[in-house]
Amino acid sequence: MSFKENFEKTYRKMLGLGFVIFFSIAATFGLLTLGLALILPTFLFFKLLTIEFSSQLVQAISFALSIPFLYFLFGVSLVFIAPLINKILRLNKFIQGFSGNMYSVETIAWFFHNELVYLTKLFFLNLITPSPLTTLFYKMMGMKVGKNVIINSTNIYDPCLIEIEDNVLIGGSAFLLGHYGQKGRLVMAKLVIKKGTTVGLSATVFGNNTIPEKCLIGPHAVVLPKSKLEPNQKIR
Repeated sequence: MSFKENFEKTYRKMLGLGFVIFFSIAATFGLLTLGLALILPTFLFFKLLTIEFSSQLVQAISFALSIPFLYFLFGVSLVFIAPLINKILRLNKFIQGFSGNMYSVETIAWFFHNELVYLTKLFFLNLITPSPLTTLFYKMMGMKVGKNVIINSTNIYDPCLIEIEDNVLIGGSAFLLGHYGQKGRLVMAKLVIKKGTTVGLSATVFGNNTIPEKCLIGPHAVVLPKSKLEPNQKIR
């Protein structure tokens, strides 16, 4: 029996204790990621504390103006640090085309990959979307993005499993997911959105799909895994 098989067997046996250990590690991982993004803003904040101001009013104004700037700097740092951690740990390698038990090595990598996505979304992406910085973040996390693509949503998970071709519009609050559950198994599969397609407001598109060219996925529509669509089709 391989190390991977032994690990998964032990992990499944532990269950309750395993969850406690795993989520403790996950919480520590998240806090360390946020801490790394805070290094530069914190350094600049302490530099600000050493400045002598002519009055308390000037000091208050300086602090009030600097705090939003430092938060923005924290967010930008997080946009680059999260993908760097993802790359160093090679998380994308483990979540390409997986179908299996929830308690496996691949799902651990999948969890941490999406934790990095969610942290960045929660603390910063929601404030700046749509913007080139949002698109850049998803690209650095492994998503393939073509030309003239507009992404007006931060509800994008498993970006390393998603490919968006040229002239695609992702509407506000739309969900793109490279994973789904089926018959007690977790499935991770690619989602490809072909040229000229529009994904409407709050629509949901699951993985294991190739959306043909120039499709219109209407507001709140749902495209289930393995859907068979035609070019120029409208889904409502």
